[in-house]
Amino acid sequence: MIKSRGVLFLILAMVPGLLLAHPQHSHGGGFLSGLLHPVSGFDHLLAFFVIGVWAVVAKIRIAYLLIGLTGFMLVGMALPVSALLTAVMQWLVIASAIAFGGLLLVNRGLSSVTVSLAAGIFVSSHGYMHKLQSSFPVITLEFISGLLLASIVLLLLGVAFAALLKSGKHKANFLFRLTGLLVATLGLTLGTSFG
Repeated sequence: MIKSRGVLFLILAMVPGLLLAHPQHSHGGGFLSGLLHPVSGFDHLLAFFVIGVWAVVAKIRIAYLLIGLTGFMLVGMALPVSALLTAVMQWLVIASAIAFGGLLLVNRGLSSVTVSLAAGIFVSSHGYMHKLQSSFPVITLEFISGLLLASIVLLLLGVAFAALLKSGKHKANFLFRLTGLLVATLGLTLGTSFG
């Protein structure tokens, strides 16, 4: 186990570009660019995947989660750009992976309202940072549509993963904790790349 953690650390240390938020895309400001944007940075992959996992653990209705998180992301994209808000949002993006990974790791029951509110705040920070990191002067409806679709797919992958873990009940608790440890560790690594 110790050896595999060392190997994981070395791999992550050798590819810091994966952990940076999002590289610029050369696909224009359209649907494809929006679709690729969330899967090009580890921050979004981690956060949306683990929120999907946690939604299953917290027994949150998936339809409500999808509607709420889509709304929160749009709110984040609508916020005005400022230096202070950018600094806060950047750290909220990092905190999202660490917090939700940590929740899975300690496996403490929180109310679905608490988890939903935290997820909403974190998702709005992702929306803000996506707007900020876009290389296009105006974010198009096509870009937003692609971004939201990819985000929903990542969330549903987390839900499917959690459902799969729950189907093997005897090991589910251990696997949820292991997933939490991995996500929180990757979130911390992401934080050091911003630091």
